[in-house]
Amino acid sequence: MKNKYVTFISDTHLLKCIANLHKAYLKAKNNISKNSFYSNKVVVPKARKE
Repeated sequence: MKNKYVTFISDTHLLKCIANLHKAYLKAKNNISKNSFYSNKVVVPKARKE
């Protein structure tokens, strides 16, 4: 049977990987609060004037 999504792995394997990634995302999402999410920012340095 021909793969529907990509040619380098089977559709079954791809869908299992996506399901695993989604499960890990939901687990991580449940372990973080909205306040800690928004307080976790990257500080971008300002450009120096020369």
